[in-house]
Amino acid sequence: MGQYELIFVVDRLQEELAFKIGNTIDAMYSEHGGTHLLTVTGDGTTALAAARDIVIQLELQFGVVVHRAYEDLVTKADIADRAGATVQAVGQWVRGVRRKGLPFPEPFNLVGGGVWLWADVNDWLRRAGKDHDDDVLHPGREDVELINEWLRTRSSGFHGRRIDLTHLGLAAGGHHGVQFTATTQFVHGVIAAGERDREVEWTRADYGMVG
Repeated sequence: MGQYELIFVVDRLQEELAFKIGNTIDAMYSEHGGTHLLTVTGDGTTALAAARDIVIQLELQFGVVVHRAYEDLVTKADIADRAGATVQAVGQWVRGVRRKGLPFPEPFNLVGGGVWLWADVNDWLRRAGKDHDDDVLHPGREDVELINEWLRTRSSGFHGRRIDLTHLGLAAGGHHGVQFTATTQFVHGVIAAGERDREVEWTRADYGMVG
């Protein structure tokens, strides 16, 4: 079990809701032009497991619309700031002037002199014995891909009749053969309470179980 810091692209949050989320869970909301980011820290055996729990909580408890995981990309200046080093020192790390036995991570993209995934850099700092590595885990490139694939698959499942049992808003508990009552009003995968006359009967086979 580890503690992960994850960033998600979400729909714009009203100030009151962002404040409520930040007071309830370890989260920080920020806006960058038309991009709205929610940084959340949560526990999980893997980054994907942590992301699943976080997304489900954000949707059910706060009605947040989560679009995708966001890559935490950093420039040399960002790395210097986070690592408590100078930009010149970071340049030496990148060029392999020091610690040739521990090569610096490859850039995520070469734009603007290079940007790196913070997860890769933080892992390098930890292995290099630097004092300023984060004390939390960050999703790597494959983790981000897995999280976004889960979000896409999960979102597409709500276009049909099969829904996620975890997100059942109104249900009469039971087992095999017992019918559940659920509303048919959806908000990007979150089942919202609807009018009574919009309720329909669902059998257990109609529900997609969470992996």
